[in-house]
Amino acid sequence: MSTVCALSLAIGGAFAYASADSADVTVLLRNAESGDARAAFVLGMRYASPDDSSRDDVEAVRWLRQAAEQGLAEAQYNLGIMYAAGRGVPRDPGQSADWYRQAAEQGLARAQYNLGAQYAVGDGVPRDEKRAASWFERAALQGVPEAVYNLGVLYDLGRGVEPDVATAMQWYERAAEGGYHPAASRLAALRAANPSIPSTQPSPPTSPPISKSGAEPPAAQTSPSAAAEAATPGAESPSTAMATAETRQPQARAAVGTSANPWLAQLDPAHYTLQLLSHTDEASVRRYLEEHFADGSARYFAFELEGKTWYSVVYGDYASHSQAKAAGEALAGRLSGPQPWVRKVAIIQKAAIR
Repeated sequence: MSTVCALSLAIGGAFAYASADSADVTVLLRNAESGDARAAFVLGMRYASPDDSSRDDVEAVRWLRQAAEQGLAEAQYNLGIMYAAGRGVPRDPGQSADWYRQAAEQGLARAQYNLGAQYAVGDGVPRDEKRAASWFERAALQGVPEAVYNLGVLYDLGRGVEPDVATAMQWYERAAEGGYHPAASRLAALRAANPSIPSTQPSPPTSPPISKSGAEPPAAQTSPSAAAEAATPGAESPSTAMATAETRQPQARAAVGTSANPWLAQLDPAHYTLQLLSHTDEASVRRYLEEHFADGSARYFAFELEGKTWYSVVYGDYASHSQAKAAGEALAGRLSGPQPWVRKVAIIQKAAIR
């Protein structure tokens, strides 16, 4: 297998701008100062715009952070870009990965790609090509061309996945059809070296068309992991390395499927917990708890978002962000799923309706 094939890692990518960026700055500022996450995001992007004479990266970070801490995926993604580029803050790839992860877990494709790229090279996170492949695949299935190509590279070279020339050709072909030129040359080389493999492979299942522009889908298409209004999660910077720490479990055990609201009420608002998943189907959440937490160590709470009721599974009670982060890394290994999201208890207490 050729060794000239290389990952195409354009970490950072384009900002995800808001459709409401023509709003009056005075109105945006008033709404943002009142706690409106969308207004804070739009205001932050105004300050971040390279074409705007009022560009101010420090102010951009300030407002993006406010929106990101309220759970807005586009703000989380763009704050990750600011940390990755060292704009308005010292460059910190660990913080960048944390913010990308929060947006990625809400379904934002470009954040999924950027997080995969950081895992692929070990920038701010331990190098982990298996996780890189997982995040690339999620982004590829949403049509991010770089992710489609890089997934082909991983299958081509057997990095993070079992080597599979036919599958690599599938992804290369899909990227080439989307106008991603490096994929076309790799596809031609593989076809020449493997004439027995059909020249046209079936498209990967459920894959939407590749976006040649790399634009993000509208915010309404993202799948939220939480909806908290206001409250700021503490300033402690989480560690990006695997760590060991004693963790505190919920003091009171409950029957599987019990709502987290009574348990949440007794927690210290300054503490942290781990959010594992969110779903609009309460029965699915209950089944998840029965399968993974039959001892009752995880709970769930309900919250409202855009007229729908969501149910989020939470686990643990930790006195610091770093303790919660370490526990989340250990838990992710056991569950073989996405990295748990560290949440400030105060935010969840405010969002929970039961």
